[in-house]
Amino acid sequence: MSTTSWRRTTTAAAVLTAALVAVPVGAAQADTSQATASPLTVTTAAGANLAVAPVSASSDGTSDDRGPTPSGVLGGQSIVTAGVAVADVRAFATGLSGSCAGLVGSGGGVVVGPGGTCAVSAGSGGVRIALTSTVVLTADAVVSSCTASSTGTSSTKTTIIGGQLTGPLGATAAVSAGTSGSLLGLVSVSTGSTGTQATAGPVSTTALQLGLLSGTAAVRVGAVTCGRNAVVVPTPAVPAAGLPIALAGAAVVAGAARRALRPAPAPHAAGGAS
Repeated sequence: MSTTSWRRTTTAAAVLTAALVAVPVGAAQADTSQATASPLTVTTAAGANLAVAPVSASSDGTSDDRGPTPSGVLGGQSIVTAGVAVADVRAFATGLSGSCAGLVGSGGGVVVGPGGTCAVSAGSGGVRIALTSTVVLTADAVVSSCTASSTGTSSTKTTIIGGQLTGPLGATAAVSAGTSGSLLGLVSVSTGSTGTQATAGPVSTTALQLGLLSGTAAVRVGAVTCGRNAVVVPTPAVPAAGLPIALAGAAVVAGAARRALRPAPAPHAAGGAS
């Protein structure tokens, strides 16, 4: 074999080995995503904990997923006296997920769109949460939402439309996104806010946490979580850690090829004439 042929053989073996390292086993999967939502949880004066069943969605990167529709009405309690519990959760095969949940008026709803953002329809009749007969929160809608992406951008948002807390003797206080603290000297209030962070999640927020300072009644509305979403990295046929062994094997193959292609020696000529 000539020097040129030998070089071609060894080069081909090295290229083959590098290709095995670079090529994944099977087709590359898309990114994973997930989201959850808990529309409503109520702790009654009697200490009972009641909740509309949470919903969730997840994707392994092969197809989109969407969670079921929640029941809408929470029985066995007399604290949430107007409004319906709503939620929508979606997980996309692209690595994006979105979640939206809370309370809206009759006929209202929430929808997570293809981009993961939440559209809110307030409906009619509004929301009414009565911790006591004289401590009442009313609103047109109380909703939180989130989005997360495997590329590293996540966001949360709280939407409270027309929120107002009424206490004894007609005292009132506005309740909006970003409210936190004690109102009217009777109630602890915490609402979610709007923000964006440069991570793949998980991110979570709750639209409204409302309770008597005495601890005898409390409500949590619209708890959502998006992520963690992840980038799926394909597995190479030959892991990088095994590259030295693979290269050594390629050298053995090249050596065998060189020996196999070496021309046989020419036969000796017969003895000369006498």
